[in-house]
Amino acid sequence: MSASQATVTLSLSGDNQKALGEFVAARREQGIFDLSQMQRTSAIRDYFADPAFVPSWWLDRGGEASVKMPKVGELQEFMNTLNNYPRIVDTPIEYQVLDLLRAFIEEFPEQHQKHALLTLLSNGFDRAGAHALARRAESLASDESPDNGTRPVP
Repeated sequence: MSASQATVTLSLSGDNQKALGEFVAARREQGIFDLSQMQRTSAIRDYFADPAFVPSWWLDRGGEASVKMPKVGELQEFMNTLNNYPRIVDTPIEYQVLDLLRAFIEEFPEQHQKHALLTLLSNGFDRAGAHALARRAESLASDESPDNGTRPVP
């Protein structure tokens, strides 16, 4: 008894290939838009849920806002409402991973600890064959890189 093999190839017409390409491009655009909207919404909620930010936001409004400051109880109620509002549960995995990484890095107060984490991340990327990502992680950990997002220590 011998093993048999078969190959089947399906192809789409030119119009169908074009329609599929347009559909995939539109879906990607919608996904990027949805993700940016969720990130913006989450950032706004987190901003206003922090007691330190609400008064500064109120004062930045200018005009009569500084004279008509809400009472502490009103601010607390407002912040509690935002803080207790149910979170969006359909957050894409990429956004969840970003939140996880941010929270993990925030656990380390010293800059040299963060640099060590970035070095480990860079080594992991390198071993996985993602050399461009490894170089970007190394750049973030570098004190000499002008575009690494850090400020020089006075």
